[in-house]
Amino acid sequence: MLRPHAEPPLPADRVAREPVRPVAARDEQDTLVLVRHAAEDGPATSVTVLAAGPGAGEAFVLFVPVGTLLDIPGFGVDRLAQAFSYGGAPLVEASVENLLGVDLDAAAAVSDAALGAFLQRSGGVEMDVPERLVARDGAGAAEVRFEPGRQFLDGRRLAEYWGFRGEGEPELAALPRQQQVWESVLTAAGDREVLRAMVADGAPQLDTTAGPPFVRRVFRLGRAAWAAQLFGDRCCPCSRSATRPAGRPTRPDRPEVAALVARRLQASVPSGGGPEAVRVEVLNGVGTPGIGQAVDRRLEGAGFRIVASDNARSFDFVDTRIVVYDSDDRWMAAAQRVRERLGVGSIQLSRQPQSVVDITIVVGADFRPGDAAEEQLGQEQGT
Repeated sequence: MLRPHAEPPLPADRVAREPVRPVAARDEQDTLVLVRHAAEDGPATSVTVLAAGPGAGEAFVLFVPVGTLLDIPGFGVDRLAQAFSYGGAPLVEASVENLLGVDLDAAAAVSDAALGAFLQRSGGVEMDVPERLVARDGAGAAEVRFEPGRQFLDGRRLAEYWGFRGEGEPELAALPRQQQVWESVLTAAGDREVLRAMVADGAPQLDTTAGPPFVRRVFRLGRAAWAAQLFGDRCCPCSRSATRPAGRPTRPDRPEVAALVARRLQASVPSGGGPEAVRVEVLNGVGTPGIGQAVDRRLEGAGFRIVASDNARSFDFVDTRIVVYDSDDRWMAAAQRVRERLGVGSIQLSRQPQSVVDITIVVGADFRPGDAAEEQLGQEQGT
């Protein structure tokens, strides 16, 4: 048995954040993960996937609850919100990729103030607020932030409305406000001058390495899809626990997630990928911060999906181990592909059956993140 017990996850202050890698826009479907945060070293407050294509004018906005429990590469199972604390927008992107079984093109982080500045570029919009929204301070004093009725909201107020959460309100109950802001802003962007004002320069309020042409294309096609009423699937499917009071985690509804990907993100599924890709567990056997992210990058686009990650029983592993649980040719071939991607590792067959993952990678000291082999792999993948 490779892991009699699991070590606690590495603390956030030991994690070296990975730089955002350059984006290579795909021909069929462009995808951008927009991560909102209140503090650079804090959790994400909202995660939105913008997808444009593959059909002419076809696009949609997908809200992924930040309370979703999923595997964060290198850190184990946690809420999606914490991925930003551990590794910034790139780690949020990798976590959402693993959840959906797709390759996403780019990620962008935006603070509360920057989001307000970005939305202000629309000139502000008229919106119907359906109900009174009341905030409470630490002492319990109430303050009305929004009255019901039609009203004009500038960028700052749009950002506040987007992120408003009532006391005890579950996350999914607040998501319609995000949807309402997107719809109102995209409606305003039907005016070409408004759209140009928002993204002509690539929207520098969004902290991303995706170039201005990519950002412009995503928003332009998104606007076209909204005009044609092609939007759909507004929220990532979750179990009913998502409607429980605030503070409770959200669990993804796996069959519904697979159906969503088949409907809307099939063009972003890598060859052999998707929710039914080879399921991989990554165990950190050396203690190096960010090792799970490095493995995730090496396996990207090769038909693998990291569904679990943790620390190994110790940090003393010299050699990387690639463990399979079935001697069938399919799994042995998959293990060989892992070895080719990592550049190291001995393939071992476990006598212990496993139903959660197909392959376990115990990362040893022979694995070198960021070495020449990885740089070459990045060039081959166009990243």
